[in-house]
Parts: sequence; structure tokens; C-alpha cells
Amino acid sequence: SDIMTLELLDKDVEQFTAEMRQDFEYQKNKVENIFLRMLDSTDKFLTSNITLSNLRRLTDPNGLRESFEKQVNSHVNSDVQECMVTLIDWIADKTHRQSQR
Repeated sequence: SDIMTLELLDKDVEQFTAEMRQDFEYQKNKVENIFLRMLDSTDKFLTSNITLSNLRRLTDPNGLRESFEKQVNSHVNSDVQECMVTLIDWIADKTHRQSQR
């Protein structure tokens, strides 16, 4: 009957929504971990480079910037981009599988 069909659809949508939320937490954690690693790298960079004994190097903002880019940011953009591509693929796959039901 129509009512049973609607109830089944409603239950299916609720299950899909719950799965998406749970799976999204995992995907979100991957992105958060990238930024946590960046913060850790930034802390290590600052600890080792911002010292009085390193005063001469501190007067060269371009050199300091280059070092920061190499030591801290070199992998962040590609890691975030990879996560975003994975996230988009995951959403498309979940949505496609849901539409096949």
C-alpha cells in the first residue's frame, strides 16, 4: 500500500541520514587532523626558529617565510585538497548508492 511505501521510504531516509552523519564525522576528523599536524609543526618551527640566538635570521623575513613554507605548509595544501576530493567522492558515492535503492 501507499502508506507502507511511504513508511519504508521514511525509514530508509532516516537510516541514510544517520549513516551520512556518522561517516561525515570520520571525514571531518581527517581534515581536523591535517590542521592539528599543521599546528604542531608551527609550534616546532617557532620554538626552533624564534630565538635570540637566531636573531640574524629573524631579520630576513623572506628567508623565514621560505623556511616556514618548507617546514610547515609544504604538505598542507595537498593534504587538504586530497581530503576534499575524497570527501566529494564519498558524498557522490553515498548519494548514488542511495538513489539505487
